[in-house]
Amino acid sequence: ALRPDDAPPRTARTLRQQGFRPFIVRRGQTYLVRVGKSDAVAELWSLESRLREANYRPLRVSGK
Repeated sequence: ALRPDDAPPRTARTLRQQGFRPFIVRRGQTYLVRVGKSDAVAELWSLESRLREANYRPLRVSGK
């Protein structure tokens, strides 16, 4: 979760440059930068591993 308004696009741009597929979700006054979607649990764990290797925290991995 990030604020102010310029942080989410900047974070998403950095993630894209690192090969991730981020998207921004707004919840009230809070912005979430989310990365990837998959129905396959193995793909989610692989994505989590890549994010941790790139020092992104906190992370929450969940299915649908």
